[in-house]
Amino acid sequence: MTASTSVNLQPRTANLTFLTSPMGLQITAGPTTAKAPFTITAIVNGTLQLIAPDQKYRGKNHAFVSWSDGGARRHTITVPSTNATYTATYQRT
Repeated sequence: MTASTSVNLQPRTANLTFLTSPMGLQITAGPTTAKAPFTITAIVNGTLQLIAPDQKYRGKNHAFVSWSDGGARRHTITVPSTNATYTATYQRT
């Protein structure tokens, strides 16, 4: 005899919005690298690495200053149980 069973997994998710100041700079959140603003859906209690590289924008150099959650330029977050917004702040150099 052969038997099979299926399970429908429905993990809890949260929408995470990523911004930069000034707007339009490129950052990385987990597998997504894009110009801000953007939103991703992530599994609650999962982890994501955030990366905010220095970059040139509109012909000017911009250096990373801080993340709104106080993390370093490159750091890992645990996905919260509610929707959240993270902002990477830059300074023109």
